[in-house]
Formats: sequence, structure tokens, C-alpha cells
Amino acid sequence: NWDLSSAAGIALQWQCPDASSVSQFNVYVRAQGVWHAAGLSSGRPGQWQSSQVLKPQLAPEGTSKGWRRVDQIRLAAWRGGTKDTTLVLAGLTPLGPSVPAAILCGNSTVPSAERGAARRYARNVADAFANYGMRLACIDDVDLAAVGLAAQKLVIVPYHPEQPAAMAAQLRTFVERGGKVMGFYNLPKSLGQTLGMATGPYVRSS
Repeated sequence: NWDLSSAAGIALQWQCPDASSVSQFNVYVRAQGVWHAAGLSSGRPGQWQSSQVLKPQLAPEGTSKGWRRVDQIRLAAWRGGTKDTTLVLAGLTPLGPSVPAAILCGNSTVPSAERGAARRYARNVADAFANYGMRLACIDDVDLAAVGLAAQKLVIVPYHPEQPAAMAAQLRTFVERGGKVMGFYNLPKSLGQTLGMATGPYVRSS
């Protein structure tokens, strides 16, 4: 079992010598009994692939319950033809952060109708940093109380329109100890006061 609650994602080394009969590749990760799925690029035919899959790229099949216990990972090649082929997995490891920074991913603290958007915004942030060679820890709000923020210098909050009091208090403590917070969309008034800035109301585009 893996504890990926403070990880960036997973890394795979794999190969499909002939992908001509495969329509798509996917990786599935079961965390806390919930499957999460992401697509994989096949790259150059016949070549070994080194794939890094970040946690916000993995969409849950249902409601995510956090990442404290990962007990199964499945690599799938979907049929796109009748020709036989082979799928080889040579490496599978947890992917840790490369910098002391974390993305706080919205889940249980976000209304169910908005969780897809919250995951998309977290993925945008993770992908943007990855494009500059930086992997950030991705901490699901379900795991925040257990994981904590002691290992971080920067926490990014992509989308938490209504933070519960416990989360806001944990972020305030983080800031008071010298941590930095980058927030988008909306932040609680109390956290804004700790950051030394006024938080205004959300204004819709006209």
C-alpha cells in the first residue's frame, strides 16, 4: 500500500511495441476504495515511455475519499483493432514533490456540482508548474488535517469558494509561521486579514 496524501502523483515506465490495434491507454489508481483514471500518451511506437501522472490529472469514478491508502493500480490498453500486442510495465513509483510547495485540491469542501471545476483548476496549476520543471505536492482537502503543511513554504488554493473554519484556521497558522499563500477566486475574510489584504465579493462578468 502507498500513502500518496502528500505526493505529486505517480511515475510509470512502460512500453507497447505495437500500438496500432490500441485506441487509447489509461492508468487507474484505487485510493481509499475509489478508482481514479487518467489517459496516457503512447509516444513514439515501440519506444519506452516515462510517464508522470499528477494527482489532479486523475479523475475519480465517484467521490474521491483522499489518498492515504492506494492499494491497486491498473494499466489498460483499450482495443482499437483485432491484432494482438503486448503491454510491458517496467517501473511504477510514487512521485514526490520537487519543491516545498503544495496545491490544496478542492474535494469535500467544494459543492458536488463544482468538484469537476475544482479539479480542473488544480490541474491547470499543477500543469503550469510542471511545464517549468517543478512538481508540487497535491494535498486533497480530505487529507489536509492529517498531512499538515509543515513541509511547505508555499500553498496554492486554486478553488475553495467556501472554506470551512478548520481549513481557514490551518492556513492562518501556516501564514503566521512564515508560509506564503497564493489564492484564486475567493478567500475567507479572516485569511485575508492574516495575509494583510482585504478580500472583496465575487463579481460576475457582465
